[in-house]
Amino acid sequence: MFSKFYLIHILFSVGILDLYPSVLSYTDEVYESHELLTSGWDVRCKLQPNSWLCYRNLTSVVYRYYYDIAVKACKTFPYGGCALNFNGFRTSAECNSLCFTTEKLTPTKLKEISMNVSCRLQPDFGSCFGYFPSFYYDISTRTCKGFSYSGCGGNANRFANNMDCMDTCESLLPRYREVRPRRRKKRERTLHITFNYSIL
Repeated sequence: MFSKFYLIHILFSVGILDLYPSVLSYTDEVYESHELLTSGWDVRCKLQPNSWLCYRNLTSVVYRYYYDIAVKACKTFPYGGCALNFNGFRTSAECNSLCFTTEKLTPTKLKEISMNVSCRLQPDFGSCFGYFPSFYYDISTRTCKGFSYSGCGGNANRFANNMDCMDTCESLLPRYREVRPRRRKKRERTLHITFNYSIL
């Protein structure tokens, strides 16, 4: 079992929480990340990169690297500041060092993960030669999009229609909220004065 302090340490090590100290208290993002952290890099490197704009005060577009399972290489994506961004790296070298060998992941292991994780996986064409129009949940747009499925292999982020996709994944993933620095509330101080009316 991972402690909360260990989860924070891991989040720092992958460069997720360093820009946003307001997330450092134990928010829903940290609690919800436990299953993703314990899934291993072989699963996390197959997650979608998260481009949802959580931090609206960014003065310029920040690009990071993610592992793309379709081309089996690390590519750039616009990083919007969301805390849960496990397939996101500062450099191409870091991405390659952690994800380049993840093709050893077996389909059996992918079937063992929950839908909470599966809904974040990149759409996977599979390993056959068929053509089946399908839908996957896109975490950057919070909608379901179409893609082609070959008929075998792939992962659980695959649905026959848009309705099944939204019904399954929309409720599982937390609503992202804008990350802003927390303001300290001014404490109202009350002066308590005790009068001693006793007569000596």
